[in-house]
Amino acid sequence: MLYCKDCKTAASESPCPRCGNSKLRAIEETDLVFLTVKDVVFAGMLEDVLADNGIPYKAKGMLGAGLSVKLGTVLERYVFYVPYSAHEKAEALLEELFPPEGEEVIIAEETDEE
Repeated sequence: MLYCKDCKTAASESPCPRCGNSKLRAIEETDLVFLTVKDVVFAGMLEDVLADNGIPYKAKGMLGAGLSVKLGTVLERYVFYVPYSAHEKAEALLEELFPPEGEEVIIAEETDEE
């Protein structure tokens, strides 16, 4: 696996699929890699799930403190990064918490059995 230090993406080949950088290096287990971007509400949910599962992460606000204060936190979006060693587990949790669009989510209904 290769690593783009510009956008923190794990890639199988050069150039980077996210930013087009062609200067990739071998990835290390401790490299922080991009996981997802979530708004403030879903970011809180994701933080809880990652913490509950012992996955270290870094969440970085896209607006920054100044704009967040001026515009309010409702518009803030957070970019999540996790160590490469935990990326696969974090991806699985992410997909469980936020199924990809178009996939049907089955919710069990309670039945009254007497």
